[in-house]
Amino acid sequence: DALVITMCPPPPTRYFGFSTYVWRRQSRVVSATCANNPLNSRTMRGGYPAFDQPTVLVSTGDLATFDAVSTAFLAAGVPVTALNLEQLAVDRVSFGRSILDRADDLTFSFRVYDANAREYAKQTWTSVMLLRSPRGGGRSLQPLVAITATPPSPKRGIPVNELRLEMAASFLQTSVENKVIAAGFRVTTRASSMAPVDVDRDKCLATGNYSPFRVGGARDVNIQSGCFGETRDCTYTMSPESIAGDKPFLALFTGADSVKLGNAAFANLAAYHTGGALSLVSAAAVRVAAFADHRMWRREDENNLFAHAFASPGLCRVFDDDPDVSCVEVAPAPFNDLFFIGRAYLDPSTGTAPNAEELLPVTVTYFAPE
Repeated sequence: DALVITMCPPPPTRYFGFSTYVWRRQSRVVSATCANNPLNSRTMRGGYPAFDQPTVLVSTGDLATFDAVSTAFLAAGVPVTALNLEQLAVDRVSFGRSILDRADDLTFSFRVYDANAREYAKQTWTSVMLLRSPRGGGRSLQPLVAITATPPSPKRGIPVNELRLEMAASFLQTSVENKVIAAGFRVTTRASSMAPVDVDRDKCLATGNYSPFRVGGARDVNIQSGCFGETRDCTYTMSPESIAGDKPFLALFTGADSVKLGNAAFANLAAYHTGGALSLVSAAAVRVAAFADHRMWRREDENNLFAHAFASPGLCRVFDDDPDVSCVEVAPAPFNDLFFIGRAYLDPSTGTAPNAEELLPVTVTYFAPE
């Protein structure tokens, strides 16, 4: 069988990408990508940018199925460049071999960067049609011609190695920290780096207690969904600590603007409420409390650095006279903690996630009013 989607990609934008996930295996939610290849605005068969042209996306682990679907669309006059294959990994997806061996439940995500919309807006996609293969689709069937996994492309250096900016970023961090302290704040947690989230997708599917996002500021959140819906063309970082979400605070982030440097298609920071006492049981109550992306980072200097803050209502006033430091207010949530996740999507030179080893770690410092 295959999931087949026909669509026109969005108008010119920095990024869009497709991902099929194993949402649930048996009774366990894993939310892990199950394809061998990232499929996005850089890797589309029609070339980049693949905007405003007919596109057919076929997600399958069976090469014979892909050939049959392709033949049908070619006969209908669809150009061959419109046909895109997402290779489902047959060794990582359970298609079910018996009544007792239940097939995985799959789900699908389409992400798009929209410069004119809320970064985290979610929309329901109602134009979905599921068809059963004429072969019968019995659970005992295996792919007729299994797709051989495409070997991962070798790591390539990103356009600009950001680690050389460490000293300049440290100077910026100290400068803005002094400004915040002079405005009547005290440091509650000294500067520390956002830590990269290292995801082992095979472990997500095979190991029941593996949860790579349950680290740092989210270490006490019972994230049962394994890989938390991550995607292959994004690098994730996690705040080292969480803070009380119902007490006045200011969190200062400094780092390199990876988009201006050409190392990412877009980047963002998001503040999350843990969900209170429910977080000890599940991550179902985790909510985005506030977010910011690279469009807000207006600092102009030769190093392409940024400084951004999240703060309790009324505390962004510290930066009223400093347009180079963007600030977003976070509404308080009783009995909730806050943690932060950073994302850098799509290395434009490879079509995959930016290499975390070459990105300058974002630094975060927490303050409270005196």
